[in-house]
Amino acid sequence: MVLVIFFSMVSMTKVAAKKVGMTQIWKEDAVIPVTVLRIEKEGEKELKEGDIVHIRGKSKGKGFQGVVKRHGFHGGPASHGQKHSLRAPGSIGATDPARVIPGQKMAGRMGGENLTVKNVCVEEINFEEKTILVKGPVPGMRGSEVEIHITGLKEEKKEKAETSEPSKKKQEKEEKKKEADNKANEALPAQADKS
Repeated sequence: MVLVIFFSMVSMTKVAAKKVGMTQIWKEDAVIPVTVLRIEKEGEKELKEGDIVHIRGKSKGKGFQGVVKRHGFHGGPASHGQKHSLRAPGSIGATDPARVIPGQKMAGRMGGENLTVKNVCVEEINFEEKTILVKGPVPGMRGSEVEIHITGLKEEKKEKAETSEPSKKKQEKEEKKKEADNKANEALPAQADKS
């Protein structure tokens, strides 16, 4: 299974690009956040609007960070006798092994790793400026190099669901409500006749 995924990634066409920055565009009455990428060589001709691509880049380095930012620890309580342990890691293991078990989440250097964002849609292509707009964020800072892996897939256009017929449960509720209203209306004239 792993080999199949590896070979499929290798067989994709790669295009080198640089991250210019982020912006937003308006399409079909919706605001879409996009990242602007400048193509390095003649690769924009292989891309088309609506293509699905994988983008590989190096994430922003964030330096040495504590466990709260790096691993999402909640930290200690702010009251009940706690003084300086609000963002402390807490226990790092039992006493018995007399060592720290490998893989323990601790403070350390964060970011600066190779990341792949998969299934990103190409929104627009500008052949004159050699730029493409892809939907959503891309790893790396402005000016960093990224690889665009062309998958050969297209984005499926999701048609807006028009106001379709209500579900069966909703129809049944409405019918029961109408029946109850009809019974109430029939009972009212009968009571008026008696008085």
